[in-house]
Formats: sequence, structure tokens, C-alpha cells
Amino acid sequence: MAPSTQHPPSLTSEQLAVLDFVFQQAWRKGVWPKFGDIRRPLKHSGIDLPKALEGLFPKYLKGQGWGSTFLDDEEVLLTLCGINRTEGGRTTVIPLFLEIVEYFVNIEDTYTPANGVMQPTVNQSDIVQYLNRRGRPSNIADGLAKNIGIVILNEASHWMTGSSRGPDGQWSVTLSSDISHYEGIKSIEDYFRRTPQYTPAKLPENNTESTSDGIQPARITWLEPPRKRISFHRSKTTLVRVIEGVAITVIGGLILVVLTKLLI
Repeated sequence: MAPSTQHPPSLTSEQLAVLDFVFQQAWRKGVWPKFGDIRRPLKHSGIDLPKALEGLFPKYLKGQGWGSTFLDDEEVLLTLCGINRTEGGRTTVIPLFLEIVEYFVNIEDTYTPANGVMQPTVNQSDIVQYLNRRGRPSNIADGLAKNIGIVILNEASHWMTGSSRGPDGQWSVTLSSDISHYEGIKSIEDYFRRTPQYTPAKLPENNTESTSDGIQPARITWLEPPRKRISFHRSKTTLVRVIEGVAITVIGGLILVVLTKLLI
């Protein structure tokens, strides 16, 4: 499948260098790098990392916390948009990712439920065998299957029902029926158009600038925290009000009965 030929909006040379460095670290090791692994080398190369991150989060790059501030032991992950802005990612990873998505579509479509298991699970070994059948030598297929796993596990939450990654790096995903939305996919732009998280409607209303990689640029560096749960005090107040209403009704009924007897 051909890589993207479209040209997304400009990023600074420092931002592109950050994306490329994170990508190179991840693809070489098969795991996303920790912030501490990239902070010092990028700083020593003269990059103003805090400034660069402001324009990269959360469209191109994200972490495990709420905002664009990272701890040294926190993983730094590239989104598909971020991978698509690196030379190696655009020419190697994106076509492979789309190929695997097509494979997943076929797996789900031809799956026959058995022993109460309604959805298929695909693991790293399955990907190796698939790539072997597609002509990749075993040593190449092993590396590709391991590395593409970090992209799939980061991306697939909207078309899988579960995933796992063992201490040895072996990974697996259980596909949901939503993977069928990608049948006949042709390009990364096509993937973006079919994916809810990349559509403008899912982004804040003040993000109005459309881009060719499917989503709008972030104008904030902090995500909205979860809404607070309703407090017990509030729930208790509601219950008291209900009890009071019932009590008033019962007392009113008793008074009516007494008055009726007195009149008789």
C-alpha cells in the first residue's frame, strides 16, 4: 500500500526533529522511549524541548498523564499523525500498519465463534506467519511484527475489545466488529476519515483549522480532567427529601382519617 503523498501543515524543524528522534528510538528497540531517554540528547542538540512539545501534544505526540509535561520514567508515544510526519514512519510503518489492518478485517470477517469465544484474538506470532506468507523472510518478519505491535496497541482501542503485552514483548489483540469499518482501506488519509478520534467533531469547538492528516491542530496543552463524581452528601440530601415527602403524605392521610371520624 502506497505511503501518503499529501503534505500536512508545517511543523518547525525542532518539532520534526523531536518526532523523528522518538520514532527512531521506538522502532530500533521495539518499545516507546521514556522521556528521560530523549530529554537529554534533544537538549544537548540545542532543541527547546518544552516549546516544541507545546505544538506537538496531543495531535502528534502523547504520554500517559493529563498534559504535555512528562516525567522522566514516563513513555513518550507517537500518534499515527506523528508517525506519518517522520520519513521512516511515512515510508515504512504507515504502509505496514494499513496492511495489518486489512489483515485484521479479513480475520474478523471469516472468524467462526467457538466455545463461547465470539471475537478473534490475533497475536504477534500470527503477524509473523502472515508476513512470511507475504514474502518477508522470517528474521525480517519477526522484527516487523514486534515493532508494529507498539503502534497497534497504541492505536487500536476503538477497534479491539482487549489487548496484552507480556514481559517478553509478545503482544496480542482481541478484535471487535468495528474493525470491519476499515474494509477496503486505501491510504492513511482514508483511515483517518473512518476513525472517530481523528474527525473534527470529536475535538474542541475552538479548533477550526482543518488539516490533511485528518484532525485539527491542538491549541491547548492540558486535557480536561475527569468530572467529579456526585458526592455522597448530595445523594443523601436527595434521599432525605424523598423520605420527607413520604412522611408528609402519611401524616396528611392520618389527619384526614381523624377528622372524618370526628365529623361522623
